Amino acid sequence: MRSAVIAGVVIAVLADRVRADPKPEETGPQPYRSMVMLVDGFATLWTAGFTALAYHNRNDKGEDFSGQGVIFGAMFYLSSPFLHHAAGHDGRTVASVVVRVGLPIAAGELAYHEGASPAESLWVAGGGALAAMVFDWFVLADWTYERTPKDVGVYVAPASGGGVIAGYGGRL
Repeated sequence: MRSAVIAGVVIAVLADRVRADPKPEETGPQPYRSMVMLVDGFATLWTAGFTALAYHNRNDKGEDFSGQGVIFGAMFYLSSPFLHHAAGHDGRTVASVVVRVGLPIAAGELAYHEGASPAESLWVAGGGALAAMVFDWFVLADWTYERTPKDVGVYVAPASGGGVIAGYGGRL
């Protein structure tokens, strides 16, 4: 009985998302530039908020705010390339990673070698990160992409001993 309940839950969760034939409204152009902008905006606000919190507390309580950098990095460096890949633009995926990693590093290094202090170089690198986001939004990301149909199907089969096996197969 427990296997049948689990199979029913799996089918209920996946049935709307996985199908052999796409819904008619899913076959046309789908937006993704706005999603890149949304995730980048959230990453910027997240970082600004935690930086303000760390500055406000002056870290007198010994709190560790290093985890916020990992979360920002995941959002800033990975979200846009994943969105480009999902839209079927693998070349833009690589370009997005190169721009988002290279531009802040190059800007900070150039500022440092031109005589800026480490703190000033960090500000310039932050400006390079913002420039990389804007470049990604308006040069690399399209307003739309053509969604391709997926060859996916849900299956349910009886198992020996009175159980049920459920799952999905195909390419997502």
